[in-house]
Amino acid sequence: MDENGYCIADQGGFAPALDYFRDLNNAGAFTYWDYGTANDRFMNSESAMTINGTWALADYESALGADLGLAPLPSGPAGPARPLTSLNAYFVNPNSLNPETATTLALILTSRDSVQLFVDQTRQVPARTDVTLPDPLLEGFAASATNGVPYPANPHMENYWGPFTTVFDDVLNGYYSSDEAVRQACQTMNTANGLP
Repeated sequence: MDENGYCIADQGGFAPALDYFRDLNNAGAFTYWDYGTANDRFMNSESAMTINGTWALADYESALGADLGLAPLPSGPAGPARPLTSLNAYFVNPNSLNPETATTLALILTSRDSVQLFVDQTRQVPARTDVTLPDPLLEGFAASATNGVPYPANPHMENYWGPFTTVFDDVLNGYYSSDEAVRQACQTMNTANGLP
């Protein structure tokens, strides 16, 4: 999206990525865009790889044990992959009866020791750089995050998922060219967001 929330995926980059996936699929790779299907196939060793985030680590390790590995998304013609990244934060309500106490608690929860405990227990990549990552898998996610793009803090993003989930199926099944599928997805997204 641009700064006004307009979908700009049709202005370059997205269609060639779809072509790449289509070519992989035509060469014999099987791509599943339904999250549940892709997840189940991977955990049952029916798929060689999947794309996912740290939230799936515990399930994958439980299913695959030492056979689980991690690699960054492949680079493209424009450089390294730039996955969407997001964060968790503590917010202090300025209208709280005790804003100083709430601020103190937030500072304690974001201290090095607290964040280390959080990382060890939840396997999330920390924003702090003075925290030790517990294993190579989380280190791999942290490395990928250095190239990440912040997840848009924009209400228009809510209308991304519907049109851009079907765009993959449209291209892989040959219903539309990549350029046409992305153009239609952007138009659908912009219309849903009330943008002309």
